[in-house]
Amino acid sequence: MKHILHSYNKIEIGNRLIVFPNETNIDKIESFENVICFNTTPFEKDLDWNKIETHLIWKERCLNNPSELFCYESSGDLKWKFQNRNVVGFGKIIPDLKQEKDFITSEHYRNYIEKYKDKELIEVYAGDFRYLLDVNTGEIYDKMHSK
Repeated sequence: MKHILHSYNKIEIGNRLIVFPNETNIDKIESFENVICFNTTPFEKDLDWNKIETHLIWKERCLNNPSELFCYESSGDLKWKFQNRNVVGFGKIIPDLKQEKDFITSEHYRNYIEKYKDKELIEVYAGDFRYLLDVNTGEIYDKMHSK
């Protein structure tokens, strides 16, 4: 799906330009068949971590520009936004590429393949949890403590 990243805080999807505050950074973008997902983080490239006041600035930026995950339709309309505002990473999961050796038992593998066959999945890390979601609906299929 087509998108254009105009700058660190501006992305064009369809005919819509999505602009975030100057202190927000678009961090990672993943294209799927029907949606484009990306996460945002507080902008930090302009900060000097050797200065004492930087930590206060960073704290304020994190409050005002949380790390979030958005998925947009090709028209540029927001499809869904992840419920947790502390997204530290995400990525595509392709069930067909999973192998039986990746699972505890053959039965677990078969159940996984049957459950997620023909689905576009996304793995999201937010806070202390790992989530498995349907990328087209935002539905959470699984939530696991990740620490």
